[in-house]
Amino acid sequence: MITFDQPVTTPKSINVVIDQVQFGKNLAEWFVEAVGEKGDVVIVSGLAGASANVNRLNGMREVLAKHPDIKVLTEVNGNWDEANAQQVTSNLIASYPKIDGVLTQDGMALGVVNAFLAANKKLPVITGENNVAFLKKWKELKDSQQFSTYGQNNPPGIGATALGIGVRMLQGKTSKLPMQDNTFYYPIGTHIKNDTLEAELNKVADKPDTYTLDEWLSEEQLDAYFE
Repeated sequence: MITFDQPVTTPKSINVVIDQVQFGKNLAEWFVEAVGEKGDVVIVSGLAGASANVNRLNGMREVLAKHPDIKVLTEVNGNWDEANAQQVTSNLIASYPKIDGVLTQDGMALGVVNAFLAANKKLPVITGENNVAFLKKWKELKDSQQFSTYGQNNPPGIGATALGIGVRMLQGKTSKLPMQDNTFYYPIGTHIKNDTLEAELNKVADKPDTYTLDEWLSEEQLDAYFE
């Protein structure tokens, strides 16, 4: 059995997932550097109790623990939803007169940005995401006020990678996949910062705002994991 996106614990399965802890670490490492090692910040997290959210938060907290001068004022749930994230961020803006940064993740960055814009507040440091709507807003704000952020893929195409692995196993090929327990961690290839924003946005110029940037292992890459 092969599962993808959300892992299972049975040793009879092979999980094909991204490393959610590392996903959170990547965001937090960019974040603490951008905040400048000191400041008052908030976390707008995903769905409470969901394994991906829990693991991402663990990764974020591991990084933040190394920077005690960055104070986390509070943590709220945006439920991986743009509108929800905008509402909870609006509440945070009303509650805290000084917010130096917002550490957030998938599906919520645009809502966080829009909350600050609606409140006529200067944008703090905000972690980004890789969907077309956010990338467009990112470019607009980069051009108008030197906004800077960071986004990484959470690829829907991980399903295609899992399928490719399954086909090769059915063909009787021997796996050389680097496994931790029963899990193969897909190596995320697309990490966007200001210097690569326009090139990545140009690749999806014909896509709707709802499109999320995607990737998967090519046939050649998959073949290299088998013999």
